[in-house]
Amino acid sequence: MFAFRGVIAIRIAVRRCRGLAKNASGVDPSPYVFYTVDGEGAAFVTDTVVHTAGRQLTCDPDFDAEPVDHPVRVGSQLHDYVRGATITFAVFDTRSEDAESNLGTTTLPLASLAESPQSTVVREAALHPSGTIEVAVSWVRC
Repeated sequence: MFAFRGVIAIRIAVRRCRGLAKNASGVDPSPYVFYTVDGEGAAFVTDTVVHTAGRQLTCDPDFDAEPVDHPVRVGSQLHDYVRGATITFAVFDTRSEDAESNLGTTTLPLASLAESPQSTVVREAALHPSGTIEVAVSWVRC
C-alpha cells in the first residue's frame, strides 16, 4: 500500500477500434466510445465519452490523443476497488436512431493495476458483436 502513495489518478486511454460494422444501409458509422466502471465501493472513475480524433465516418477510428485522468485518493478502499472493478467499453454510432444499440462492447478487469504503482494494462480486445478496441489503463504518479 505504501508504494501507491505517489499515485494521484487512474489514466484511461481509448486508442482505436478496428473492423466496426457498417450500418444497415452499408454506410460507415460515426463512432464514439462510452466507458463506465463497475465494482464494489466508491466510484473513482466517472462515466466518460470519447470521440474520434480524426475521420468521423469510419469502421477503423482512432480516438483521443489525450487520455483521461480520473483523480483518486490512495487508501485501502482504492486498492480493494481496483482489485474487483471492471471497465465496460461500448462503441456507439452517433447517427443511429436507436440509442440502445451499439457497435460493440467489451470489459476489462482492473485487478492487474493493484500489483504495482507502475502497472499499465494495454489491451486489444474483441468487441461483441464485431470489431476490436485497443485501450490502455495506468496509474498517474506525482
